[in-house]
Amino acid sequence: SGVSATNTITFQPNPANINPAIISFSATTAANNYVVRFSNSSYITFDSLTINSTGPTYGYAVYLQTADNVTIKNCSINASNNTSFNCVPVYNASGVGVTNTTIENNKLNKGYYGLYWYGGNTTQKEIGNKILNNEVKDFNIYGMMCYYQGGNTVEGNVFEQRVGANSTSYGLYVYYNDSCKIRSNKVTLTGSGTNYGLYINRGVGSATNKMEVTNNMIVTSSTSTFTSYGAYISYTKYLNFYHNSINCRGGSATAGRALTVFGSTSTLYGFNDIKNNIFANSGLGQAAYLSTGAISTFLTGMDYNIYTAASGNLVSQNGTLHTTLASWQTASSLDSNSIAAIPGFFSQTDLHLQGGVAADAGANVGVMVDIDGDTRPLLPSTGYDIGADEYIPPTCPMGYG
Repeated sequence: SGVSATNTITFQPNPANINPAIISFSATTAANNYVVRFSNSSYITFDSLTINSTGPTYGYAVYLQTADNVTIKNCSINASNNTSFNCVPVYNASGVGVTNTTIENNKLNKGYYGLYWYGGNTTQKEIGNKILNNEVKDFNIYGMMCYYQGGNTVEGNVFEQRVGANSTSYGLYVYYNDSCKIRSNKVTLTGSGTNYGLYINRGVGSATNKMEVTNNMIVTSSTSTFTSYGAYISYTKYLNFYHNSINCRGGSATAGRALTVFGSTSTLYGFNDIKNNIFANSGLGQAAYLSTGAISTFLTGMDYNIYTAASGNLVSQNGTLHTTLASWQTASSLDSNSIAAIPGFFSQTDLHLQGGVAADAGANVGVMVDIDGDTRPLLPSTGYDIGADEYIPPTCPMGYG
C-alpha cells in the first residue's frame, strides 16, 4: 500500500546492540556527494544515527533532493571539513522539492555551511519545513542559509562558528522567506571578517500571519574589524521583531551595529514592529542604524527597547549620530518608552540578564515564554522584561559583562 501518514518508515539503531549505528561514506565526485540522499522520499524518519561524510573535498552528509514529511532527529551529522564549499552536514538542493520536512535535535558538525536550505525562487517557495533544537557547530561561513521558504520555522537552535574563521560570516541568512518564525536561537560568531549575526532580506508576512523574530540571542565576533551587524533587516513587511538580545562586539566605528534597518516608503514594505529588544554595542560602533525610509511608514512601532554603545553613539539615522536617547526620540518620534542603559548581561557571550534595568520595563506583545521556556511574566513579577531572558533580578544587580 506504500508509505503514508499512518504507514511510515523509521531507520533507527537496534536497541539490542550497544554499539552506535554509524553510516559513513567518502565521496570522490559531485555525482556521489552524499552519505544519505532523499529522493522522491515521503514519511521517512532517521532517528538516533551517526552519519559521517569522510571525503576530503566532497562531503554532503545528508542530501535532500525531493522529500516530503521526512524527519531527521537525534542524529550526529558530520561533514568532513569546514573549508570546502562541497562539505555540508545537511544540504537541501535548490528547487521546490523539499516540503514539510523536520530537522530536529541533531548535532551538526563542521561544514562550509551548517545547513544549506535553498528553495525555488521569489515566486516558488518550499513550504512547511522546520529546523528545531539542533546544535550547529564549527561551521565556516554560514550557520544556516535559508532561501525561498514559506511558513517555515527555525527555532531553538544553537549556531556556533568555528574558531579562526576569517571570511564573511553569517549566523542565519534568511532571504525571501514568507511568514517564517525565527525563535529562541543562539548565534555566536567568531570570524574576523564581516559579520552578520542575523540577516533578513525581503521577508514578508501578512496581517494575519506575521513574520516573527523573537527570543533570539545574537553575539558577533570581537575580532571583526570591518562590517559587523548583529541583526540586519532589509525591506520586510509584516515583521514582528520582539524580545531579542544582541551584543555587537566588533566592527568599525561606522559599520559596527547591533541593529541595522533599511526600509522604504513603498507599499511593498512596511507594518514592521520592533519592541522589547536589547541592542548593545560593546565595540566601536552604534547600538542601531536606521535609514530615513525605515522610520517613516516602514515601521509601525519601535519602542520598549534598551540601547547601549561603548562609543557613546546610540543611534545613527542615515549617518546622523544621536548620542542621547532624547535626541533620537525627538528626531524620529520613536522609542518613547525605551531606555539608554547597560542591560547587565552575564557576560559578553551569555546574554542572560542579572542587572535590574530590563526587569518589568517591556510591554506585553504576546510572546508569553522566553528563550529558556520560562513564562512571561515570571512570578512573582507582573511585568514583562526586555530582551530574550525573562528573569528576577538579584537583590544587588551586577554590572554589564
